Amino acid sequence: MFKEVADIKTSDQLHLPVPEAKFETVVVQPSEHQQAMVAELSERAAAVHSGVVDPSVDNMLKITSDGRKIGLDQRLMNPLLSDDTASNEPYVRLQIQIPAVHSFGRSSCNDCSVWKMHSRWED
Repeated sequence: MFKEVADIKTSDQLHLPVPEAKFETVVVQPSEHQQAMVAELSERAAAVHSGVVDPSVDNMLKITSDGRKIGLDQRLMNPLLSDDTASNEPYVRLQIQIPAVHSFGRSSCNDCSVWKMHSRWED
């Protein structure tokens, strides 16, 4: 029904300029707290997979969401954890990545209006 009344144009039809993407990976080692939290996620996933837990109590969507929170900033899962970046535990990824993204952007892209930031843990 929507296609009958809407005028849909694809990017090929519009011929809009597409900026060239530039990627830089910032690798951060997980803290001991994060490793323990990820181990707990693994146990939760095993319980969900085996059917021990009711899906209304815990499910893979919740577990995946919690994993993303841990990966971004472990304080999203436990607000009592410190945000002291002076320690040798680089667990607050945003505080580590923002200076790197800022310097990368200033050196490589003067007219960029949108940046996408993707991060991963080093295995």
